[in-house]
Amino acid sequence: MLTGDLAAGKTFFVKALVRALGSRDDVTSPTYALVHFYETDAGQFLHADAFRLSSVAEYRDLGLAEYVDTSISAVEWGDKVASEFDDPLSIKLAFLGVGPSRRLTLSAEGPRWKGLLEELGANLATGGNQ
Repeated sequence: MLTGDLAAGKTFFVKALVRALGSRDDVTSPTYALVHFYETDAGQFLHADAFRLSSVAEYRDLGLAEYVDTSISAVEWGDKVASEFDDPLSIKLAFLGVGPSRRLTLSAEGPRWKGLLEELGANLATGGNQ
């Protein structure tokens, strides 16, 4: 789930992630198309945008459940449809004053991501020397 104010960098983050996963596809905002798919070295990547959706039912009507189970998925404005996902990783982008700096906050409530987030936190605390 990706959250953050307008222009906080959600699509930019997905572009960088898709590129890091080995794709050379042109990643664009799915705000109007609602969904884009990209092929990466790690598998299919689903990029959705819930901004224009008025309800979780509209998200369900897109028929993405089968793809979410088999794809790497990023949903912009994901807080609007978070109830549709078991144990998602939430990524919040926030402005840090004036300029290009952003704060990236990773969180999860369930066990799926707990170990990874703890390991990441430990690596950041030690300067990545673990």
